[in-house]
Amino acid sequence: MEGLIKDYLNQYRQSHGDYLSSLRTTTDYICGEVNPAEAPSGSPYILNGHQWHLRFPSRRPTVDTVAALWEGRDKKTFTDFEELYAAVEKIKQPYFGDTCIYDFALRYGWNQDPRVVPERYVYIHSKPLESARRLFELGYIPKIARRLPLSDCAALLLPGMTAMDIEHFLCVYHRQIMKLK
Repeated sequence: MEGLIKDYLNQYRQSHGDYLSSLRTTTDYICGEVNPAEAPSGSPYILNGHQWHLRFPSRRPTVDTVAALWEGRDKKTFTDFEELYAAVEKIKQPYFGDTCIYDFALRYGWNQDPRVVPERYVYIHSKPLESARRLFELGYIPKIARRLPLSDCAALLLPGMTAMDIEHFLCVYHRQIMKLK
């Protein structure tokens, strides 16, 4: 396990920060990619792989809906990630579920001054949730929860690892984690 974590720190941590820093607008935070047009424009937005399900024509209006619902909230200063995450949860829509909520909150929070990123909890969903279940089976974490206290992830923490890193590690190394014995 330690080898996988070191590999993550060496190969993915910096690029994840660079990626998050490249995003600038609410549309970018929703879509996960830099977009030439801002919602609501009805544009065929450029979507990150995490938001693949929004590529279906019938689901594209979700980007415009979420952007409209977020309008005005983008002026608020959030004191911590939990407050930001709760605000994003309030605009939950069909096809804008747990993964989209976390991704949007992380992308948005990363680009605030000061940054608002997960510190006390690891937010797990989709593939990271599957990875966490496997690590639970192997005894690396004591329980499974959508919001896992960072203290429950002690076996995954190497110097410099953050709650955000653990979620990203669980996603990026999903295949390798599922093969661990």
